[in-house]
Amino acid sequence: MLLSHEHRFIYIKTVKTAGTSVEAALEPYCTDGIVGRRGDGARGAKWFHHMPARKIRAQLPREVWRGYLKVCNIRNPWDKAVSWFHFRNPALRGAPRRAAVAAFRSFVAGTDRLGQDFGKYTLGGRAVVDCYLRHGALAADVADLCARLAIAPVPALPRLKAGHRTAGDWTGYYDAASREAVARAFAPDIAAFDWRFEAALPGRLPETGSNRGE
Repeated sequence: MLLSHEHRFIYIKTVKTAGTSVEAALEPYCTDGIVGRRGDGARGAKWFHHMPARKIRAQLPREVWRGYLKVCNIRNPWDKAVSWFHFRNPALRGAPRRAAVAAFRSFVAGTDRLGQDFGKYTLGGRAVVDCYLRHGALAADVADLCARLAIAPVPALPRLKAGHRTAGDWTGYYDAASREAVARAFAPDIAAFDWRFEAALPGRLPETGSNRGE
């Protein structure tokens, strides 16, 4: 997570959404604020990278939590599940496509941990974010965010923790059973954003946290 007092934003980091790349781009603007600890240093730290909204809110003054722009990345759940699978199974990098697909379907059938993090940016099941950076339109959304924060445009996002597979190719990993399994696992996300299996962008964005007075 990141917090900038000068630019008045809180960045809530989600998993497998290009969060590390966005975090790297925004971190220089947080010299007056907070940069969550990463890696082994995150264990037991007061502020850490994938910190959920409830813990962030609990440790900030009310006026900061309510008054600062809250930002996070989002991604199609079926796409995200494939990315999570490859992240958890690095030995499959470079494996034949047929082998990777078979392993993915077996993985989905045997676990309910697929990178879900709805609780990272919600409180009581309601989203608290003011600005969503959509994985399928990331460059444009980051450009809009920079303009909104009155900071210098990011010329090109760094590609960090990427490269496990070809971007945008998630649909071929699925059969009916694995598709339904991911739909069940990400049911809250799908309901909140009206995600569709083949769509890179959400059908809608929830009402902002600020409009609800979180």
